Amino acid sequence: MMKWYPSMETCSHLLLLLAWLMSVLASKHIASGINIQCVGKEREALLHFKQGIQALHRGILASWVGQECCNWHGVRCSDRSGHVISLNLSGAGLYGEIRPHLGNLSS
Repeated sequence: MMKWYPSMETCSHLLLLLAWLMSVLASKHIASGINIQCVGKEREALLHFKQGIQALHRGILASWVGQECCNWHGVRCSDRSGHVISLNLSGAGLYGEIRPHLGNLSS
């Protein structure tokens, strides 16, 4: 019975592929550990917005406390800058006044 041994070229390609895969996974792990913080003026704008509205589902805005607005329900921030990039409160049954402070959110 004849034995098959991989060539040196095949082994080096596999090692390069493995090294590349490990570097990609490591960079994603490092990036996920970065804690981007909410931009202060945008947090204040969201809190002013909260003061002007009511929600039929009262718990929807319960997470809107503390300094880190990027962790609040419905708020999504940029992983790079910490700026608010979207606000999704659909289904919350919101009503009330939209205050001009909401314009302080960056575009």
